[in-house]
Amino acid sequence: MPKLAFFLFGGREFGGMERRYIRLMDFFYRQGVDVALICTHDALCGVRGLGVNIPLSIIHLVDFRLKGNNWILRKLNRAYGILSAFLWMAGNEYRQIHIVSNPGIIVYIYALISRFLPQFSFSVVDSRLKFNGGWVGRSVKAACSVDCLSYSIGEEIREACKNETDRGKVHVSPCSFTDFSEVKIRNTRDIDVVMMARFSPEKGYGLFLAAEQKLPDGLEIHLCGFGGSPPHTKRARVYACQNPFEVLARAKIFLSLQDEENYPSQALLEAMASGCAVIATDVGETRRLLDESCAILIRSDPDDLALSIKYLLENPTECRRLGWEARERVLKNHTLERFSEYFKKNILLDVCSSADT
Repeated sequence: MPKLAFFLFGGREFGGMERRYIRLMDFFYRQGVDVALICTHDALCGVRGLGVNIPLSIIHLVDFRLKGNNWILRKLNRAYGILSAFLWMAGNEYRQIHIVSNPGIIVYIYALISRFLPQFSFSVVDSRLKFNGGWVGRSVKAACSVDCLSYSIGEEIREACKNETDRGKVHVSPCSFTDFSEVKIRNTRDIDVVMMARFSPEKGYGLFLAAEQKLPDGLEIHLCGFGGSPPHTKRARVYACQNPFEVLARAKIFLSLQDEENYPSQALLEAMASGCAVIATDVGETRRLLDESCAILIRSDPDDLALSIKYLLENPTECRRLGWEARERVLKNHTLERFSEYFKKNILLDVCSSADT
């Protein structure tokens, strides 16, 4: 049986965490690591939507293929899927399970019954969530290692631990990454401004809407996202984007305007790799990706945003320079190879040496 399994219990619409770990698993599989995926039917659709063709022979589906949106049936199916997954893991000889989930009910239940299950690790990637300290402490104590995506998250998780041994299990990734193989570079760009994020308040669409009336007429502006409540505007095209690299290849300026944290936005990484000039709110750990040498960092202020957009459009040479500086930085520092080495060294523990032999 596989030495390592990723447990992905999610829906069809993947966020950055799901996309990263599916690509990491695919990378391990192509390297010859003995790996498996435990997931739902919806999550498998999300995997295929990424263009990742992990063979069905290493995938174990833990729920029913439901049709329709009956709320009660979907809740029952979710509960059945969790139980089925735990029973499957208990009955198979995995060396380690990595749970692709922030510390919540699934991680906590696993921690409570971990003596009957393979050793496990889990991820913490969202700095906006207010985690239950008791649950986090119990989960870390039962886990063999914890992967945190930023320093602030790492500190929050360590604060929930009661001893140095547990705090020593908490590791912070040196980088984020995405799939850069589909990046397209065009010399001629016909989209002036693009914003690409889930349609939810914390992503900063409100800041853009407050600034848009201060922008010159006739700009080609695209707001690309999914879910939530799409912004209402007559000055921009608003739509769900199926192929982000096609849009980013045409864009001069990319906006990353989140309220609390732009690191490590997948769309921001993709925009940097595509050579877009970036304007970002200077919040959280955004500077792990960007600084003034390769982007314009602003306050969460509509006047700052409007002035920055106008400056780059009026100075195309500087706009192109920032785009190329950002591209060089992300392709050098935020790679799957770098993340995988960190993951094998710090998160996989006993599995690491076995997988490499």
